[in-house]
Amino acid sequence: MSAAERTPGEQDGKAVRTGKGMDAGAPSQSGPRFDPQDPYTLLCERCGYVIEELDREGVCPECGKPISESLPMRRSIRWIPFSNHTKTLSTGLVTLRNPRHVLTNLVPTQTNCADLRFCWLVSASVVAALGASIIQLMSEWSAGGSLLDLGTIGLVLAVFPFIIFGAWIDFEILAWIEKHILLLIAKSRGYRLTEPTARTICAYGSVGWVITSFGFLIASPGIGHLARNGESNWLVMTILAIGSLISLAGFFAVGSFAYRGLRLCGFVNHAPPTEPVDG
Repeated sequence: MSAAERTPGEQDGKAVRTGKGMDAGAPSQSGPRFDPQDPYTLLCERCGYVIEELDREGVCPECGKPISESLPMRRSIRWIPFSNHTKTLSTGLVTLRNPRHVLTNLVPTQTNCADLRFCWLVSASVVAALGASIIQLMSEWSAGGSLLDLGTIGLVLAVFPFIIFGAWIDFEILAWIEKHILLLIAKSRGYRLTEPTARTICAYGSVGWVITSFGFLIASPGIGHLARNGESNWLVMTILAIGSLISLAGFFAVGSFAYRGLRLCGFVNHAPPTEPVDG
């Protein structure tokens, strides 16, 4: 039978994946030789077609993507925990500026991705806590008090660690929800997205929460002013508008990175266990 005559699900006696949710992984009549759900089975990372034993210099028979672009050993982006703060900042900037480059070169099974997520979420929590403190100080000032009132400053300093902890818990819950939404959508659409890959995607995308918190920090003086006397002016409204736009940009960065991650890493191939997959 020629390649053109094969029906979806047949590829020289191998189980193939014919795309997102289209009888993905259905075995051929000859029986499956490779399990498409096994993360170590080589799939085309664009359409999910099984490309095991095909010429590495060739292309995917279903979508035409070069097979070399689906090989796991080409992926090289991994984060080394706390080795270099400049490197961590650079990772975040590259993630925001060129998410496609990061996702197409990301090592999908980074066991230290929890540390990267923790780094971004704690940073976002500290920034959010600063914003909450400014709201409290601005509320006192708008009511006729002094920004240098020792009682108010002492109260702010006393609750500051608790605000950080509370914000961190909130961000962790959001990251957990995001990961499970990714896995749920991937399952419903027939992707082969593993839990470690979803966790890694969410860890890199968590830099967006820092942007969201920064927007809250920018808006906090205006929020504090309105919270105390309810009066607004053009300056307060401008501050609130700028802060809100920055926060929305952060939300968009988190959501769009997760969406791109689902599209670009839905059939991502994992390096075999005998090969190093983590720094």
